[in-house]
Amino acid sequence: MTKEVKIKDENIKMLLSDLEIKLSELFKNNLKKIILFGSYAKGTYNNDSDIDIMVLLTETELNKYDDIIADIVVELIGKYSIYPSIFLENDKQYYKNIEIETLFKNVENEGIELYAA
Repeated sequence: MTKEVKIKDENIKMLLSDLEIKLSELFKNNLKKIILFGSYAKGTYNNDSDIDIMVLLTETELNKYDDIIADIVVELIGKYSIYPSIFLENDKQYYKNIEIETLFKNVENEGIELYAA
């Protein structure tokens, strides 16, 4: 996993910064990592691309955050006109299943770490 964000679009950088602040405030000590993956991490994005974000948490009951995450997504779309796809995952389950879950493999191989506790 890379640690350097090579995005030149200031709007995207501001969205990622805003998202990091919102997720840090929401999850506090439960937040382990925020990882950018997909086309923005690979540098192959276009105007129709969404921003894929994996959020690793110590928390196991992640469904309780669905409505809050949806509200954050709507707020960010309104502010930046870009759709962030936010995936919440328990950090232990993520690392346990990294070899068998294609999504997790892709995140690990292509992802850019935006935040790490």
